[in-house]
Amino acid sequence: MTASADDLVAVVVGTRPFTQAQRRDGTALPDYLDGHRILGDPPALARIASDIVRTLPADVDHVAGEVAAGAALAAAVCQSAFGQGRLPAVRMLRPEPKKYGVTGVLNTPAVQRLRALGHQVLGAWVVVDRGDGAGERLEALGVPLRCLLTLDDLRSTASG
Repeated sequence: MTASADDLVAVVVGTRPFTQAQRRDGTALPDYLDGHRILGDPPALARIASDIVRTLPADVDHVAGEVAAGAALAAAVCQSAFGQGRLPAVRMLRPEPKKYGVTGVLNTPAVQRLRALGHQVLGAWVVVDRGDGAGERLEALGVPLRCLLTLDDLRSTASG
């Protein structure tokens, strides 16, 4: 193993990625590697993304990841590439086409789950508020919705 690989191992192990888990079929996994622990650690994620960017051909224009850990990694790789003057786009891959709308209805169970885990939910952040009632649903839970833009902002700029 190279010194760089040794260093990466230390970074990854520092995230304490091994845990006990159980598969859907009930099989116990006493030494499960939880990739979310690795990708949820900002220094580890930045290091991994940087290492991947160094191996990408210069003409890569998209980086894809499956919706879950792969999406976070793909986004981090693109961010790292952007910091080096490259502009690949991120693509999130779903196992099948999305069957639900973009109404923000998933925010409610997310807030409930976070609270059940003992977390204080300070707010929900979105890039674009589509004005579909997500803000009202979250407000009913005592969680403010914060948005960078509204759909009307985009429509007025696009049409004007």
